[in-house]
Amino acid sequence: MLCQVAGVARSAYYKWLNRKETKLEIENKLVKEKMIEIFDKSDGIFGYRRLKMYLDKSLKRALIINVSIVL
Repeated sequence: MLCQVAGVARSAYYKWLNRKETKLEIENKLVKEKMIEIFDKSDGIFGYRRLKMYLDKSLKRALIINVSIVL
């Protein structure tokens, strides 16, 4: 019934439910966890520029981050 309300075929739902995470999804999850960790350690005072700077240092590489995608 829920699939009908959402307008999604049951087979499509189960295919989505059992899918494997892509490399991008795994990387986004890692970046998100690091962002939250750094933001919490800074008591919420870091803006996106300083947050990105610390992310680059902690992950040992330069990142191009679209925050809306990660969060």
